[in-house]
Amino acid sequence: MSSYFQSCPGPVASMLVAAVAVLSSVGILAEAQDQTSVSAPAPSHSVTPNDHPFPKWELFGGYSFLYPGAKLHYINPGATLPVSVRQESNPRGVGASLTYNFTRWLGLTGDFSGNWKEGEGAPNLSAGYMGTLDDSTLYSASIGPKLTYRKTHFAPFIEGLVGWQRMRSDSLGSNDAIGFIGGGGIDIPLNRHFAVRPIQGDYVFSNQHFGPSAKVPTTELRGVRLQSGAVFMFGGMGRPAPVSYSCSANPAEVFPGDPVTVVGSALNLNPKKAANYSWTSTGGKVAGTSSTSNVDTAGLAPGAYTVTGHVSEGAKAGQFAECVSSFTVKPFAPPTIACASNPSAVNPGDSSTITAQGTSPQNRPLTYNYSASSGQISGATESATLSTAGIAPGVVTITCNVADDSGQTASTTTTVTINTPTPLPVTVPKTQTLCSSDFGRDKRRPARVDNEAKACLDEVALNLQRSSDAKLTLVGNSGPAEKGAEALATERAANTKSYLVNEKGIDPSRIEIRTGNAGSPSVQNYLVPSGANFVNDVPGTSQEETSTVKPSTHASRHAHSRHRHHQRNQDSPATSGPK
Repeated sequence: MSSYFQSCPGPVASMLVAAVAVLSSVGILAEAQDQTSVSAPAPSHSVTPNDHPFPKWELFGGYSFLYPGAKLHYINPGATLPVSVRQESNPRGVGASLTYNFTRWLGLTGDFSGNWKEGEGAPNLSAGYMGTLDDSTLYSASIGPKLTYRKTHFAPFIEGLVGWQRMRSDSLGSNDAIGFIGGGGIDIPLNRHFAVRPIQGDYVFSNQHFGPSAKVPTTELRGVRLQSGAVFMFGGMGRPAPVSYSCSANPAEVFPGDPVTVVGSALNLNPKKAANYSWTSTGGKVAGTSSTSNVDTAGLAPGAYTVTGHVSEGAKAGQFAECVSSFTVKPFAPPTIACASNPSAVNPGDSSTITAQGTSPQNRPLTYNYSASSGQISGATESATLSTAGIAPGVVTITCNVADDSGQTASTTTTVTINTPTPLPVTVPKTQTLCSSDFGRDKRRPARVDNEAKACLDEVALNLQRSSDAKLTLVGNSGPAEKGAEALATERAANTKSYLVNEKGIDPSRIEIRTGNAGSPSVQNYLVPSGANFVNDVPGTSQEETSTVKPSTHASRHAHSRHRHHQRNQDSPATSGPK
């Protein structure tokens, strides 16, 4: 059996010609609409989704592919059992839809599609050749809602449609049923009236019957339809809004000679046309051929003035508009001045800086002068100096004056307090407590100055070097359970002094050794500034005779070794290069 296209070329060809004619006519109408209407203007305010125009009508046409996803159930004449044949894909087809948009995102779509079989020849059932039994044709006409998310460069959509579906087989005839089509796709707008739909995918659902329902199962169509084509959009844009124009003057109040800038803002201009601007004013000289103009107010008398702006892109109504803005010229005002002293209180004989800040509302040049109720003040700029030499304690009033070049003046005052001298307190130096050295870590050598104690004594030496007139008092202590506690406390202080003298180079005459009763194996270091009394500041210690105090043998040998090593380093000649 021949294919439907081969057996019925007339209807199919007529349908394709009609579709091409309709789509071509829509394109011509859209182009004509562009020539007779003004495209949507670029708004000067922030754009919201509702500001974007959307078409009232969208017409789609293009290629359609169908995978039926169904087994065709039928019964041969005289047979008692039904036969099932899996339906092949329909690679040939056309699709069209027309959508009316109620809002920017909601529309009602009417959809039509036709998908044809391959056409493989008539079946030969006795030979086992199915022929066109595995090929069928599907026509559908559906209607339903469509939701579109519109952006500038793309518009994805979804739809759900219900309507008539006809499935036709050359061998078995055709069957009509109510079916459902649901899916979505994406449109890519190229201009106001034309978009490309690269892909649309739909699920196709219907139940078809080819024989008595009591004997033949339902042919369940559960297919996929893919479409691609062009979208033509028209309507909904309306007539172009008339041109509107607003302007504002800045600043709104000026003094004679100050410039005024007037800025205009035009809406609903056609970007395809050139706009012309002009300006007039009731006073001053106005200049500008764009949306901005400048007014020269030199020589204007105080009062109110208006500036009128005109914008035009044609002579027809709605293609031109005017705006009016006003400004006021104020009379010259006198200057103002603020004055301050720093410091505001000084001792007799000290000076204070007087700072004045003058302001002219019309930015005129200013001059300054000062006067004082007592003392001497000098300066003729924004800063002056008050000398209090010979002034008795009390309050001095300074008058700050400013004048502009028109003779208008302003003045203000500030004060400086001369303090009553107070006697300086006598400061008695006090003994300062420095770090202490712990001797309880080494049980075998309880008087040894270990590394941690040396770190403390290095800081002590730095203090002595910084305070050249101060002395150091070392107070040795012992623990309550130590044997020979007093001698051990004295030996610890002596070893500490030996380290400071031999290792750090401290003059031994600046170091005093004492013993105390702190109750711990330690040496406490005290810095005694010149004029301080250690006995009064730190009571409870006993002075040890220097002649009877000897450092431990280990400490002496270590110090003597370091001294000899230091002496050899000093005596070694410095080398100055290869011989």
